[in-house]
Amino acid sequence: MRLSSTLCLITFLQFFSSQLNAVTDQPTIPQFVSNPLSDSTTNLASRQLLVKFREGSTSNLWNQILQPYEFTSTQSVYSPVKYLQAFNQQLASWQLVTFGNATRAGASFEALRNNPDIEYVAPNAAFQLQSLPNDLSPALWGLHNTGQDDGTSGADIDAELGWSIRYSAEDIVVAVIDTGIDYTHPDLAANMWVNEGEIPNNGIDDDGNGFVDDVHGYDFANKDADPMDTDSHGTHVAGIIGAEGNNGLGISGVTWKTKLMAIKVFADNSKAAYTADIVSGILYAADMGARISNNSYGAVFTDAVAEEIFNRPIADAVHYAREADMLFVAAAGNNGFSADESLKVTSPATIDSPNVISVAATTRADLRADFSNFGETGADIAAPGKDILSTVPGSEYASYSGTSMAAPFVSGAAALVAAQYPELSVEELRAVLVESAEPVEALAGITLSGGRLNLHSALTHIPSGHCPSHTATPMNHHLAGRAVYCAGSYINFCAAGSNEYIGTNYALEPVLLFESDPDFFSTTNLCAPSNTPPLLAGESQQQIYLREGETAPEPNLVATDLQDGDISTGISDSGAPQTGLAGYYLRRFSVADSSNLTAVPWIQKINVLANDAPPRLALLGPVCDFWWCDVALHSVGEPWQDPGYVGWDLLDGDLTDSVTYTPVDTSTLGVRAIRYTVSDSAGNETESGAFRLVGIADPELPLIEFENRPNGKSLHNSTPAERSTVRTYRRDNWEFDPSAYALDMKDGFQYLSLEAFNHNVDASHDGQYRVTAIFTDSDGNTAVAEQQVEIVTDTQPPVLTLNGADTIEIEIGDDFIDPGYRVEDDLDSYPRVTPGPDPDTYTEGAYTKTYQATDGSDNLSQVVQRTIHVVRSHWDHPPKRAGFGWSRVAPDTAHINASFIDVDDDIQTLELHYSDGNHGGTGQLAPASGISFDAPAHTFSASFTLIGPPGDYTFFVLARDAKGNESQTRAFTATLLPVPEPPVIESIALTVQGYDIRVSGTVSDLDGDAEELRVSSELSFTCSGVAEFECTATAPAAGDYSILIQAVDTAGNASALETLQARVSTACETAANTTHISAGRAVECGTLFTSSACAVGSGDALGSSSLWFPATSTLLESGPGYWEKVSICP
Repeated sequence: MRLSSTLCLITFLQFFSSQLNAVTDQPTIPQFVSNPLSDSTTNLASRQLLVKFREGSTSNLWNQILQPYEFTSTQSVYSPVKYLQAFNQQLASWQLVTFGNATRAGASFEALRNNPDIEYVAPNAAFQLQSLPNDLSPALWGLHNTGQDDGTSGADIDAELGWSIRYSAEDIVVAVIDTGIDYTHPDLAANMWVNEGEIPNNGIDDDGNGFVDDVHGYDFANKDADPMDTDSHGTHVAGIIGAEGNNGLGISGVTWKTKLMAIKVFADNSKAAYTADIVSGILYAADMGARISNNSYGAVFTDAVAEEIFNRPIADAVHYAREADMLFVAAAGNNGFSADESLKVTSPATIDSPNVISVAATTRADLRADFSNFGETGADIAAPGKDILSTVPGSEYASYSGTSMAAPFVSGAAALVAAQYPELSVEELRAVLVESAEPVEALAGITLSGGRLNLHSALTHIPSGHCPSHTATPMNHHLAGRAVYCAGSYINFCAAGSNEYIGTNYALEPVLLFESDPDFFSTTNLCAPSNTPPLLAGESQQQIYLREGETAPEPNLVATDLQDGDISTGISDSGAPQTGLAGYYLRRFSVADSSNLTAVPWIQKINVLANDAPPRLALLGPVCDFWWCDVALHSVGEPWQDPGYVGWDLLDGDLTDSVTYTPVDTSTLGVRAIRYTVSDSAGNETESGAFRLVGIADPELPLIEFENRPNGKSLHNSTPAERSTVRTYRRDNWEFDPSAYALDMKDGFQYLSLEAFNHNVDASHDGQYRVTAIFTDSDGNTAVAEQQVEIVTDTQPPVLTLNGADTIEIEIGDDFIDPGYRVEDDLDSYPRVTPGPDPDTYTEGAYTKTYQATDGSDNLSQVVQRTIHVVRSHWDHPPKRAGFGWSRVAPDTAHINASFIDVDDDIQTLELHYSDGNHGGTGQLAPASGISFDAPAHTFSASFTLIGPPGDYTFFVLARDAKGNESQTRAFTATLLPVPEPPVIESIALTVQGYDIRVSGTVSDLDGDAEELRVSSELSFTCSGVAEFECTATAPAAGDYSILIQAVDTAGNASALETLQARVSTACETAANTTHISAGRAVECGTLFTSSACAVGSGDALGSSSLWFPATSTLLESGPGYWEKVSICP
């Protein structure tokens, strides 16, 4: 058996790359990230678009709309035949359109998007698979953790306890939407889903679902019926869900028996999956009866607006899957950031649909895995995801890590819960899994549930009215005693008890029977329904964006319960946050039914922006990386048609219709840059407008385009004429490297290597130089181009001018915002500017700030200066926040520090305002020890102590001056924990026998975490047990000994100190020497001819030990086992 190890997450990597910001403990302010998708690279099926026509439109109309754009084919994304058949008309209008080339696809994007008969158009984006190496751990700790390999005992899903209730979900179909499954693996083969309506390998679509020979699923990537895994990721995921249990092989899945449906969306030997294939896979799974789908892939979008625009096809598919009651289990992602403290969102884990459950990863120590995304808005529940052993192709096993591994634990548990409670809706199934999570202190605030998956808790979470059910053929029911021959027949079977006809003795179709009473079976479930948890649904967006000070709209929520009906009046609300300061705020809504079953909380994340940032642009096309595009070749003289773009804004939403761009002159050869801009409702324009490079080339002959890098002239910011001449300054230790590209309609756009150039440029000497470049295409056509390079001695300093006025007046206490400067140099495009210090805006006076520029030849510009007058025009300035921090100093206690600056020195009160999201309470606190004042810094500071019952507390500090002006810190959330109950020594007993001392007793602990017994004494005690303990020691001599005993729990809490006094007395015995020998106080020590006794330890001679000549001695035990002869006992 080969074992390997990998860190795994299939990640949607769309369009382009961006580094994630590091996650820190410092408060963060929302900042707009320029790229709509993070950690990504460009991959598009550039000849295809996903087009959703308006419902009710006909295929004839579709053809008329598409005809001008030279489309080559249209294909329904999915045509349902079973559980989604009710949506056949809606899904029929969803088409994957293929065009003759990428240009035609791009040209159609803009026009189709604006067509009133089209609901939306989306690119067929490619998503990619990522894997990183990790350490091997062969133990199945996620199922049963005894503390092996430095783990924490119990940090598992309680699989063994859960299996005592149910271990089989043999009738539940779980779709693995992934890289496929090795359906021949000996630990998976028996649990593979089999399409009963399909005859294998006959080349016929027997069940009429549109897919030929789809026996175990379908390969949507390669468009065939063989979903065999050639990667390993999907097989590993499948093994975690449902590797066959109790078969004596390899491992066991969470469920021992199930039906694994293989949905392959990643092509063989490819790390990319396209949107259309993923959408088709989701719809196929739902339509063919999958109750659960596992989705271990994801994309990090810069914000929820971008995610909604670009990921709409997959979101729509997820919504359709909900209609088929399919639970959509999604990995939270491996980027290690908090969704609660970032604008970024991970999709599909955060798709706003009540059938989606997102899963974070934990370690064997019950901690969040450092790679796992987290946050109440980023993960619903956690599950083991580090060093997980499972199946891989080739009958082998390997250990992988990732949220990809955590999600299938939840999928397997969901299958068992669905089998145990078949009447649950998909929303109720999600609620059971989330609300039954085992609370883990380290996961508070890390997931919505604050806990880790617990299979046993999930299977026992709701009071069951569930009848035991049995599926078998009529004959097998008869053999098991569940059916009898119907009256007067020896062919037909009837259910025992109800006498309902269920079939003949040769029928092979299985029949489901419910046992509502002992020996009473029926085809109808006559048991009362299970007491299901309530549902809390919102019609409002769960991610909203506001400016500072704006009021969030009240969300519209409805709470329903199968038993209690509408319970919306019982919804509790943590309260609308203060939005005066930029930050991320969570508003939590919850509800419980009359049986105290709770709904999954509904969380709204309110992103308050520090400023109205400019909108963003994304460009579509075959060589695009969202905000810029590499050179796309275009034939000279042919009219240009734009491949498409998307514009959006956090506050204004989709702005694509407002995007403008510069026209393209295709009449002359060369590279042109198209610039795109868009403005929001506040008039903000894109900061660094997106651009697309278009190479206008001859249909046959190649073309060379130079760059002019020493002068900062690149392809996107200059014309061909500007780039044909280089004029730069002389410098030593610098080597001139020419830069040019070749454009050829057949061979494409190529960067020329240094071997393609011939030049004699000497950058250390003034002079005129010529650079020649040569390129020959694959047809033998040669292009030659020249560039003039002039090297001159730079004696001219840069010219530095200030933006704005030379003299500025600002009010005391206001922030100084430097208007900036401009610097120009005819030879150096990037001179350095050294500015002086900013003014102290909290002290009146005139300040001078200086600026000086230096070019690459060390020429210094003139020093320019700006005068800033800090003045006071009034004494009514509001306080300004200066500092804020908090720490939890005890489980139920938070210590908060805050400081404010007030240039009027008249702050009168500092108050801590808080709300308890768990109990609905609000309040405010005064400083713990008054307000301190630093006069030179105009700073007022205070400390607060917040103590409360367990829960999530949101708090901020407010300052108020003598005139009523107020200012506040941003809001923070802290979780206060229960105060651990210390253990109690319930009973204790002391026994002294000679020099042997024994202390025994019992310990109780309401928290159940009593860990050790601590004994302090001059004696050396050995202890065993805690709840029932025993400690023993041997005294070295007679005397009084003190013994101090405490019981201590895992949190370090100690019981009351028990003090015992043990008195050890010396033993003294007077007896015949023969008796001393028998008692072990003496030994024989005579010769061959004499019988004598000696004391043990001291060796003192005692005289005769003969029975015939008896002698008596008095022995004193002066130490353990040390006896001395004395004349009389003391």
